[in-house]
Amino acid sequence: RPSRWNATWLRSEMGALVRVFCGDQIFTQRVNSPGRSHSASHYNMLHFGLGKCTKVKKITVHYVNGIKAATASTLVDRI
Repeated sequence: RPSRWNATWLRSEMGALVRVFCGDQIFTQRVNSPGRSHSASHYNMLHFGLGKCTKVKKITVHYVNGIKAATASTLVDRI
């Protein structure tokens, strides 16, 4: 299992479940497939509206193939 974002494991982001832990709240989103609608494209980028949160405790990603990745605390308003 990789423990860093830059791990060299082969994986697809499609369908991955992303959780952002901020204060006592957990924000969750799933990465959508670009083939969900005809003649449209979707970014593989997720946007989390964190409200008054100024620092994220951690971010976890659970890939559909079972691989998990996580990162430690980070600042908000970053791409």
